Amino acid sequence: MPGRPKPYVGVTGFMTRHDVEAALTTFPSAIHFDLMVGVLVSHKSFRGDRDAIRWPNRYPCTEDVGGIFTDDPKALNLIHFNSRARGRELFQQLQAVVDCGKPHILGLQLNIVWPDPDTLFHFAVDYPGLRIVQQLNRGMLPNAERGWSMQNMIDRLRPYVEQGAITDVLVDASGGTGKGFDFRSSFGVIDALETAFPYLGIGIAGGLCAKTVPELEVLLAVFPFLSIDAEGKLRSGDDHLDLTKVESYLAAFHNSCVNGSPFRH
Repeated sequence: MPGRPKPYVGVTGFMTRHDVEAALTTFPSAIHFDLMVGVLVSHKSFRGDRDAIRWPNRYPCTEDVGGIFTDDPKALNLIHFNSRARGRELFQQLQAVVDCGKPHILGLQLNIVWPDPDTLFHFAVDYPGLRIVQQLNRGMLPNAERGWSMQNMIDRLRPYVEQGAITDVLVDASGGTGKGFDFRSSFGVIDALETAFPYLGIGIAGGLCAKTVPELEVLLAVFPFLSIDAEGKLRSGDDHLDLTKVESYLAAFHNSCVNGSPFRH
């Protein structure tokens, strides 16, 4: 039986190869994690409608995406794709997104609310070996006020996992805004996901930075396979990727390993 995918520590919002290489220089290669290099693409940026993008300093021009990724073995190169398309239109968009990430793209994160699992299954068949991370945003996570239970979430996810349409999920109620991660409520979500899907990669995001990384140690003591991803708290005041904050975030991660925290594999 397969094991869970290799965990990663992620930085999302890269705009240049230079910044990727700088981050990789400070990334601790001895630990059993990859550096997830996240590049954002949306249906708006893909069609060149940059004026409609909420955070233009996070979305490179589509023709520049492939050049951002490197072939460094420590890098897990993922395009984070946001779209409202469904069915055949989504399938064609996913094909085009993969093409724009070549030659070093290794997978996609889908920031799409419940995409059709059959569409993703056929895409996975056509593109074997790609890592497919499904974001679970606030509206997809359990919510008592909406009558959406933990079991509802698990049942909705089951076709994706059983068909091999996704390899991972990312529990992320922040959507790149830097909103803090809710550690208490997310414990139950992660536990339910681990129990239901023993070979599914599971990641968490939400307000992560050098200051908040140590707060994850309680979760990682129980779930040492967790991946993490940071975006909003690693930006400058004018919303550019801040390499000083990236370096501090990765250093905090490394210090947790050195100090014997659950980050150590």
